[in-house]
Amino acid sequence: MAKKLASAVRVYFGGYDPGTATTRISVNLESKVLDPTVIVDVAERATAGERADGLEWAGLFDDGVSMDVAQAVLLGSGTAVWSVLVGTASGDVAYSGTVFSLSAKAPAKIGDLVRYEVTIKPDQKLDRAKYLGLISKTGTADANSGWLDNAGSSTAGGVIYAHIFPVTGTFQWQYQHSIDQSTIDTLIGWQTNLTSTGTIIALTGTIRRYVRAASTGTSTTGTLIPILIRN
Repeated sequence: MAKKLASAVRVYFGGYDPGTATTRISVNLESKVLDPTVIVDVAERATAGERADGLEWAGLFDDGVSMDVAQAVLLGSGTAVWSVLVGTASGDVAYSGTVFSLSAKAPAKIGDLVRYEVTIKPDQKLDRAKYLGLISKTGTADANSGWLDNAGSSTAGGVIYAHIFPVTGTFQWQYQHSIDQSTIDTLIGWQTNLTSTGTIIALTGTIRRYVRAASTGTSTTGTLIPILIRN
């Protein structure tokens, strides 16, 4: 197993957690605002507000095998869902998006540790999001995250990024919202995931002030990392 060397930042790639060996995370959000009045060639076309995003992940592993496992997931899966949590409390900032690997640095031996670095580039922009709180479910009892207070409802919809880790048995999950934490409405219906995966679900219409994730089923193990982006 990789040694845990960082705790302030958590990283999720699909249903995989390379954050257990993370030593450095860098999220770059660059805005290129262009002034069309200074473009000499009238045939040129430019879009104001174009964003160039990048994310770099570096880790130290206690053996070459665990490093190879991470490398296979990061480089062998093509495009996948990434989320970077800046903090681990409900409501903390997260950056989520779909990305592909841009480059990987050859591993270097540092004492008994193996160093591995990978740079990725988003297919789409990285969105600033809110972490709803991990659900780690055992047995048949239902489990919910805490309510996330968005300080008001929104009619602009949003996007859900969900990372589901290996499940034993039947694991179902959904998102709920409420105006007062008492009257509970379904934001998305029950989803079933039996394997590690990263899932993106677009939401339309109203999202009420309070949002939470809920799980049910007969699983003995199962973990859901829920993240919400409001447009």
